[in-house]
Amino acid sequence: MDKNRRDLIGLAGAATIGSSLTTFAGRSVHAAQADYPNKPIKLIVPFPPGGGTDLIGRFLAKQLSVALNQSVIVDNRSGAGGMIGSQACAAAPADGYTISVGITGTHALPVAMGVKQTYDPIGDFTAISLLGYSPNFLLVHPSFPARTVAEFIEVVRAHPGVYSFGSWGNGSGGHFAGEYLKKIAKLDMQHVPYKGVAPMINDLVGGQIVVAFGDGGASPPQVKAGKIIALAAAGTRRSPALPDISTFDEQGIKFIADSWYGIFGPTRLPAEIVGRLSDEFRKILAQADSLSMLASFGLVAQAAGPAEFKQLVQRDIELWTKVARDANIQSES
Repeated sequence: MDKNRRDLIGLAGAATIGSSLTTFAGRSVHAAQADYPNKPIKLIVPFPPGGGTDLIGRFLAKQLSVALNQSVIVDNRSGAGGMIGSQACAAAPADGYTISVGITGTHALPVAMGVKQTYDPIGDFTAISLLGYSPNFLLVHPSFPARTVAEFIEVVRAHPGVYSFGSWGNGSGGHFAGEYLKKIAKLDMQHVPYKGVAPMINDLVGGQIVVAFGDGGASPPQVKAGKIIALAAAGTRRSPALPDISTFDEQGIKFIADSWYGIFGPTRLPAEIVGRLSDEFRKILAQADSLSMLASFGLVAQAAGPAEFKQLVQRDIELWTKVARDANIQSES
């Protein structure tokens, strides 16, 4: 047998082996996906235990565990406003065994403020499922001379520069909501940042400030007690935590400034796994007990699939980046 022929046969053999290995690897990956999940799943919550996001994550982990007949373990990775936990998810293997809870404050607001992140909130993640929204509330002290949004705007416009609004921190959802309302309603107000929701609510109750934007967790108890007044919910729907409080839209003001919650995985997560998880979360969010439990955490449950959820994140980044630029909202870090 001549050398050229031997070389050709050798190349053909190598090609056959390579093709076989590729086919085997492809079948192995497919089999692994078909067998998913065959080991515990880690759900990263990028905030400390006991908070609203943690409570939502733990409830959903339990429900998902039942649906998949597999353990789902909550891993609290707090720090840097949720960026440490989010980075841990982005850096995880794209095998479906590490997913995370993400919110507006981890995937949209930092980008809007130009915060230096170690991850791309779009390119480094796979959007799996929207979980729902938590509307912010426009709150006032009982002494404030307005009980509707229209009256509020009239009062503030009549006293430019006199009133300020509080939020639970610089660059928080409440801060962005206040600046956004200032822009569309043409209001002259200063921002007063607090280090957390609790001290802001305490000062609002005490009358040290008379206007604030509060979240759906800490605000409702004080509203129900009559210590502060909620003029409107800044969401697409009323909050189950305060069902008697109408939305801005219901009062004739086109204004939405809620915070969304969702589930993410690392980028390049296989479509079969994304579809499986998205379907399971959709089923979970359709259950009456899930709606009731999530409502107790101030969340308006609403599922959306991967494509729609990704579009929502992209739209929010664009919106809040514009608001941050117009209001000169900058990170303190």
